Amino acid sequence: MSLSPIVQILSTSKLVGENYVDWKCNLYIMLTVDKHKHVLTTPCPLEPIEESTQKERDAYTSWMRFDEIARCYILASISNVLQQQHRNMLMAADMIYSIAEMFGSQGRQAKQAAVRNFMNCRMKSGTPVRDHKLLIISHLNEMELMGA
Repeated sequence: MSLSPIVQILSTSKLVGENYVDWKCNLYIMLTVDKHKHVLTTPCPLEPIEESTQKERDAYTSWMRFDEIARCYILASISNVLQQQHRNMLMAADMIYSIAEMFGSQGRQAKQAAVRNFMNCRMKSGTPVRDHKLLIISHLNEMELMGA
């Protein structure tokens, strides 16, 4: 069975600690492509009871299936030690929250570094304006990527 290129990216750039920002970006891309990212932001529908409509049952079943796939993607993209710590978590959103608690400060540091690079960017004498504009654009893109 051949893995899609995007799944290969996740498997080759596993979260090991110091690459949290890149890992999270890659994971969100993967979940967005496969249309599973919504399980991280929307609450789980109530478990159906006997009086529930078929539409409510289908919504619950669908959400649970998407959450299970998202959990598998997360587990497949983290180190073995982290897998052991997160294997028994019931929801993908809980896994993301737990991992963010462990490594989230890296995201804040990366955001601060991106803003610092932008603020300290000065055009050097003799440099073409075009090159400076491209540098500014790259700093702005980096800040946007970091959520600044």
